[in-house]
Amino acid sequence: MINKRNLSLLVVVFVSTLLILVDYFTIRTTSAVRAYTNGESRYSKGQKDGSKHLIMYISSGNPKYWDYFLRELRVPLGDSAARVGLMNNGEEATIKDGFLQGENHIDDLDNMIWLFQNFKDVSFMRRAIQIWKQADVKIGKLVLLGGDVRKKMVAGGFSLQEKEMVMQEVDKLTLELTTMEREFSDVLGSAAREINIYLFVLNIFLTLLIIGSAGSFSMIMIRKLRASNERSKETLQALLLSEQRLKEILNRFEKLSDNIPGFIYEFCMRPDGSTYFPFASKGVKEIYGLSPSEISEDAMPLFDRMHPDDRERVGKEIEQAARTLSGRVSEFRIHTPGGTTKWMRTQATIEPQKDGSFLWYGYTFEITELKKAMIVLEELLKEKEELISVKDKFFSIVSHDLKSPVNTLHSFILLIEKCIDDLSKEEIKKMVNEINKAFQGTKALMDDLTTWAQSRMNGNGTTPENIDLRRNIDAMISLAMESSAVKQIAISYSGPNVLPVYADSYQVDFIIRNLLSNAIKFTPRGGEIDICARTENGSVKLSIQDSGIGISSVDLKDLFQMGKVRSTRGTEGEKGTGLGLGLVKEFIDKNAGEIAVESTKGKGTAFHVTLPRGASFGDRITRD
Repeated sequence: MINKRNLSLLVVVFVSTLLILVDYFTIRTTSAVRAYTNGESRYSKGQKDGSKHLIMYISSGNPKYWDYFLRELRVPLGDSAARVGLMNNGEEATIKDGFLQGENHIDDLDNMIWLFQNFKDVSFMRRAIQIWKQADVKIGKLVLLGGDVRKKMVAGGFSLQEKEMVMQEVDKLTLELTTMEREFSDVLGSAAREINIYLFVLNIFLTLLIIGSAGSFSMIMIRKLRASNERSKETLQALLLSEQRLKEILNRFEKLSDNIPGFIYEFCMRPDGSTYFPFASKGVKEIYGLSPSEISEDAMPLFDRMHPDDRERVGKEIEQAARTLSGRVSEFRIHTPGGTTKWMRTQATIEPQKDGSFLWYGYTFEITELKKAMIVLEELLKEKEELISVKDKFFSIVSHDLKSPVNTLHSFILLIEKCIDDLSKEEIKKMVNEINKAFQGTKALMDDLTTWAQSRMNGNGTTPENIDLRRNIDAMISLAMESSAVKQIAISYSGPNVLPVYADSYQVDFIIRNLLSNAIKFTPRGGEIDICARTENGSVKLSIQDSGIGISSVDLKDLFQMGKVRSTRGTEGEKGTGLGLGLVKEFIDKNAGEIAVESTKGKGTAFHVTLPRGASFGDRITRD
């Protein structure tokens, strides 16, 4: 038979359980409503930003704004896909993918799906879904309009009148969507307020019921307190057991904290600005060589181990965190007792104290290897950018520089074929000279492109050997005599008869040929080119100096960066490829050499190449 005490207890338990369930479903409902409201903000922002980028794309024609338009519309399109999936009882994974694309928080997805499935026929949710569906139709129109804009821009663009009409259409859709988005938020907001009112009234009723039942239960229990004296001994024993259990937990915590990488800590800044560590796990000894007791009153011994370049910055970060009561994440270097430098990372949350001090609870751990990996990643990204730049340069040359001389050759050939009977010998000779110039330019371009392609396909592709640099110099001077004679440029050489170097002969020929060709190209008619070579500290230094037009200080910065330097015409209109000096630098690096350049605008340029000295060939009395 149920007595009064048990009946009161049952009432309290039942009403409390009911209150918990009501609060649970109410909180879940309001959380889902809040999630949909937040989702609407993302939806609205994505639509507005997408419309803005579409207008900027129409105005400027810059394709990046088209990419921005597509990226921003992914948000409303993702929400639209989720709605369609919910309406059609689609797979939950597909629905969640749509919500995630709509930038909804992953923790809100289950509540959003639950609210839709259980409340879709309730008036407020039914109205919200209807507005949502209408907005998705407008988004679809905006997508179609964007597609039409893209086709039009690719085909040649809009007239001013057409631009104005399209922009007005975009503005109209944006205004209509803004109205729908505001109405959607209002509907859900009203629903949330109504739910809160019902919850408040129901909570008051259930709370009063609990209080009444608890009061009745308390009165019954008071009568039985006298009978509980013996139980107090049991309670005391339980407390002793709890204390033992607490000690075991503390002991376990100490073992865990002492064996994790890095160390956990409490860090305190007193009102006077001094600092100390009330608690630090034993890991601080392994990292800093300091025991927890050495920093328990003063933190300066630990800060003294910090890298001088980071110490002041970290101090300012601590002061800033104290002013703003914000958590702190910081990276810095330390000097370990073993003499090495390590990168560390610390994370901590702050808690102001009643005495005006500030207490941080945090964790410090080593990130040296992570830093190294980031450096490698940055280098890889930089290399990727350089490769993309070189690729763009290659396609630019093929599409423009190669096409232009071929068209020139074709035009002259057609002209000669058509008018050969009407042309004088001088006119034909002049045309042949122009054809030869175009041919020589095309040949130089093809040579550089071939060399560039081979250097990429062969990887390192360098076969160093002992060679006589003087033979390479003589051979390249002979090749350059025809082009230098045309501009009446004198080429002279001074240096030893034998210049043993250890390098790839083919790549050395390319280096000398390219530098000599550039010197002829940028030296005015009647100028001079001096080639000087000498041995120096186990190396051979080759200098090629011209009396040409020189190089500006701006162009010198990127002179050897392939893909950044644009081809510059010579003193008589000679064309280049923009690849030569980049390949020169690459080949010199592959042969463990160095290159330097000195130039003054209007006074000439000197390139200085250093290569490793090779085995001696002996003195050569005569030369071929």
